[in-house]
Amino acid sequence: MDEECDEITQARVELRERFLRLISSLCGGKECDLKLYDNNEYKCNVRAFDPSFDNMIVENLSTPHPLQNGFTIIRLNDVISIKCDVTL
Repeated sequence: MDEECDEITQARVELRERFLRLISSLCGGKECDLKLYDNNEYKCNVRAFDPSFDNMIVENLSTPHPLQNGFTIIRLNDVISIKCDVTL
């Protein structure tokens, strides 16, 4: 039983480490394609996620209408997928 718990704990540690590396690499301004529930795809540069992962801050969001400043807050509940090239 202890061996099984150790394996589960180790798997969780590895998954959390990979997740944190992914988030760190995205937050450096990585260019990504977002697909939102409005069935449109947008290009942007990811800058940050809030601690609860409810929102993300992006810059240079490509939209049909020009934006006032370069930064936009996007609710992650509105995101279907995020595509980008990341080396972990």
